[in-house]
Amino acid sequence: MNGLMTQILKKHSIEQLHESRYWHLQHIKVFADLPNEDKRELRDISQMVSYRKHQAICFP
Repeated sequence: MNGLMTQILKKHSIEQLHESRYWHLQHIKVFADLPNEDKRELRDISQMVSYRKHQAICFP
């Protein structure tokens, strides 16, 4: 793949990731009352992590 195509795919992936994070923030009840501007800020500073089923994600 040439450099331009790689840049286009990376940009597209980043935009999709931002939209996916924003969608989740809009649909999680704990964030329901936050203004959209705050949700966008959270989107920009957050990261998404995938976990396997039954994998511990929090330890005491």
